[in-house]
Amino acid sequence: MNPKAVLRPSRRSASALKNVKGPVVLVGHFHGGSVISDADADNPEVKALVYFGGSP
Repeated sequence: MNPKAVLRPSRRSASALKNVKGPVVLVGHFHGGSVISDADADNPEVKALVYFGGSP
């Protein structure tokens, strides 16, 4: 996966999280898993990361 493809959404997500008050749980699927992993790096309000994948 292209690191730049993850970096831009991660920065936007991290920026948006700064406006959220209280505990946060981030959920990601496929590409979103990489985004939430990076977006929570410096936010003490992020209490959990949830990764999920679908299969029939």
